Amino acid sequence: MTGRPSAAARAWDAAALALVAAGAAVVYYAHQGLEGIRRSPLRAAAHGSPNVARWVHYRTVSNVGFAMIVAGVVIGVVAWYRSRREQMLARALPVPLDDAPLAVSPSVVPAVPPDVPPNAPPG
Repeated sequence: MTGRPSAAARAWDAAALALVAAGAAVVYYAHQGLEGIRRSPLRAAAHGSPNVARWVHYRTVSNVGFAMIVAGVVIGVVAWYRSRREQMLARALPVPLDDAPLAVSPSVVPAVPPDVPPNAPPG
C-alpha cells in the first residue's frame, strides 16, 4: 500500500460492513419469525389466515435483509476497486505530487559535481 487509506475509503468500508451486518441481523430476525410459525400449532393454510400473513411478512423482511447484504457486498467491491485504482495511479506517478517542483528553473535544479576519479591529483 502506498500510504494510509483516506477518510473517504474508510467511510466506504464502514458503510459496506454496516450494510452486511444489518442485513444479516434482519435475515436472522426473519428466520426466527419463520421458525416461530413452524413451531406454532398446525392450522389449515387458508388465504388470509394469520400464519399466512405472518409468513408473507417475514418472507418480505428476509428479502430486504438479503438485498441489504448484496448492497453491502457491492459497495465493498466498489471500494476495493477504487482503492486498487488509486494504488496503481500512485505507483505510475514518478514523483509524489506533494514533492514535485512547481516550475523547473535553474535555481530549482540541483548542481551536479563533475565526475572526478578518486585518485586524481588536486587541481
